[in-house]
Amino acid sequence: MTLTSPLLQVNYKPRSTLALKKDSLSSLHRMFMAFEVLRATEREFPAQLVSTFLYVATHNGCRQEDLMEATSMSSSSVSRNVNWLGPKHRLKDREGLKWIYREVDPIDPKRYRLFLSRKGEQIASLLVKNLESPI
Repeated sequence: MTLTSPLLQVNYKPRSTLALKKDSLSSLHRMFMAFEVLRATEREFPAQLVSTFLYVATHNGCRQEDLMEATSMSSSSVSRNVNWLGPKHRLKDREGLKWIYREVDPIDPKRYRLFLSRKGEQIASLLVKNLESPI
């Protein structure tokens, strides 16, 4: 059976997991465990939120516009994700994760820079530990 993805314009042929090499399986398992670290703090953790956090973690002090360009997200999506990872959730009865914070860019006061908070640094360290640990 061959499936065609209209988004990627490629053919996908399902394979059994047994066909994957042992190294590939262990890499995928480490990735799974890293995602579970994120889900342990927030039951629903959308892919856009993961991308936003990982980008800020690897580009600490980046401009919000850099994040938009790197992830191809709209400004409203980036703002929503930054708020969720920051002090407030879009739903009024929930707090944000407080993993990142925004500061006004000293060079251009109309722009913001994004930084990991202490809590965000701890989460990033846990992710790295999970990705580097042997199975």
